[in-house]
Amino acid sequence: MDEIIEGTFTDPRDGKTYRTVKIGEQVWMAENLNFECEGSICYDKDPDNAKKYGRLYDWKTAMGAYPPGWHLPDDDEWDELINFAGGGNIAAKKLKAKSGWEDTYEKKSGNGTDDDTYDKKSGNGTDDYGFSALPGGYGYSSSAGFNKAGRNGYWWSATELSIFRTYIQEIEADGRCFRGHRHLQKYDLLSVRYIKDSLHKPHSRISARASEDWGVLYEEKAENLCRDTINQIVSLANCARQEGILALENRLENLLAVTLLHDGVQFAVDGTPQELIDVYIHYINIYTSIVSAGIRGMQSGVNPRVLRMQLNAILRENMIKDDIAKEDKELYERLRTYMDNCKYPVPKDGIPNIYFRPSDHYWCPVKNGLANDIILVDRATYHHLDKYKGQAVEELLKMEEFKKYIFDETQKLVRQEEAALLQWEKDEVLKNMLGAYISNCTKSDTKDFFDYYCIENGCLECCEKPNKNLSKLLKYRGQNIEYILTSVDFRKDMEEVYQTFTDPRDGRTYRTVKIGEQVWMAENLNYAGPNNDIGKYYDNNPANGKKYGRLYTWDEAVKACPPGCHIPSREEWDILVDFTNDDGEKTAGKKLKAKSGWKSEWHPRRLEGDGTDDYGFSALPGGSGLSDGSFSDIDRGSYWWSSSENENNYAYCRIMNYNTSRAFCDYYDKSCLRSVRCLIQ
Repeated sequence: MDEIIEGTFTDPRDGKTYRTVKIGEQVWMAENLNFECEGSICYDKDPDNAKKYGRLYDWKTAMGAYPPGWHLPDDDEWDELINFAGGGNIAAKKLKAKSGWEDTYEKKSGNGTDDDTYDKKSGNGTDDYGFSALPGGYGYSSSAGFNKAGRNGYWWSATELSIFRTYIQEIEADGRCFRGHRHLQKYDLLSVRYIKDSLHKPHSRISARASEDWGVLYEEKAENLCRDTINQIVSLANCARQEGILALENRLENLLAVTLLHDGVQFAVDGTPQELIDVYIHYINIYTSIVSAGIRGMQSGVNPRVLRMQLNAILRENMIKDDIAKEDKELYERLRTYMDNCKYPVPKDGIPNIYFRPSDHYWCPVKNGLANDIILVDRATYHHLDKYKGQAVEELLKMEEFKKYIFDETQKLVRQEEAALLQWEKDEVLKNMLGAYISNCTKSDTKDFFDYYCIENGCLECCEKPNKNLSKLLKYRGQNIEYILTSVDFRKDMEEVYQTFTDPRDGRTYRTVKIGEQVWMAENLNYAGPNNDIGKYYDNNPANGKKYGRLYTWDEAVKACPPGCHIPSREEWDILVDFTNDDGEKTAGKKLKAKSGWKSEWHPRRLEGDGTDDYGFSALPGGSGLSDGSFSDIDRGSYWWSSSENENNYAYCRIMNYNTSRAFCDYYDKSCLRSVRCLIQ
């Protein structure tokens, strides 16, 4: 190990002196910042905690509270430190202080009784480089709550994930060290370690957001969010109508209550330019219009294909057009009105739609007074009227030939659409027949089947790549539904795909799914016991139990599974997670989460929230509860007990959250209320 070069630094603002240490080519503060300023707080509001751990800061404050000559490290600088110290969990041990970290416990033997034995492991590190990391925990600014002091340490990074979230560095008592996939909201409260400015890497003290054109980036992300929402609406339109409408209403409510209000407040406090706020509000209005139109369309029973075109039209017509000349905008409006007046009368659903082709990111319906590619749209097909491209719009408005052409072409498309609508109605009848048949022979809900399969022209088709379980039915793709309904082989395959387990204690039937060599219940346990006194519904609402199952204390959970089943151990959960991960990537959560029902969180590179349900595990965010009767995290998180204990009062849980693709493990007090998934023996 290289020689440790220690020093001190005195903050000229308040006279506090901090230890410093050189690690590799970097010079770090060897203590957490303890500079009192607005945007900072002591853990539990106790000044004694600040003396030990330093203060906790929101990200904006952390970015600007540096003393002269220092700055908040970005991800590259954190990586350089961690890699120098051995990488990952090795670095965690070497960077942690020699004292101050809680011990951890792993069960050595036993079956959940008082006679169980545990291995006690120290949470302290070796502090090889004098970095002396301490577990200062974190805080929530919104609720003034605090957590994890003594167990985990959290430090801000200068590298942003989005306008509202930033990456962090985390070290846990059990020796794990995380960075790349950890990120938190900027208003959360974390510890701060500053790094000294260096000649080879001068610090600009400008945040990543200030160095990018966030207006353009936000527009791109907002447009992607709207397009993703249209896809989800069309998918929901293929479900039972009322179920789809409720899902859409919940999505709209989440957006307005969480995204609009919460992020709007965040804009106000972090000094976001007014132009960006205007863009943000503009796209929120588009989003709201799309979801509202989706609800209305589903209430009136609009063909999903027609609904897609209507929603796409809302997006197209409202996209920002600031690069179009005023004269061209006026011509565009005149041309569109003229074409609407001379086209063949269309059905009430408004198909076909007439619009202009976009150019790059913005609409350019008219350029320099010339028509820029006129298009008629029939469902998902573009019909280019190239004959008139490049002609002066003023001339088109006077041409009888152009007027007659628009009438004839739209009449042709309307006739085609009427035939398609008639076929769709026939397909809907066949879909209902197939759904009733599957439900009858499998005693299962068919919603997930129709997430992947659809009926087109009287035949079974694949509308989306099915999960591993339902992919067994791909061999029936293209076959006539009337034949499928009489096929013995299809019935056998359906019964194999939709295996079930009936709890002999209350007669409740659960779907099951085989993943690798394990057979899991594909629903959360909902057993109340012979006296209806085991477990609780979230918020004590039976409607939540129907969807998410019941929540149990650990002592209840280990005895709750029916005969022939058991609550999985931490190791059995690990087998499931390892089987569903891709080459070590932390994707198990995404693949095990249900395709709907999760709160959505928007990131620059992806839309978190719902999963892909690749294996039919169908994890839903049933939330959690505490012994004091409070509940939290419904639609945001899933917590399932394992049989593995951490120590007498704690046990391990498997966790999936709305804002991550991982399925990770943590331990909680046994009095907490968590969901249960049983393994079939």
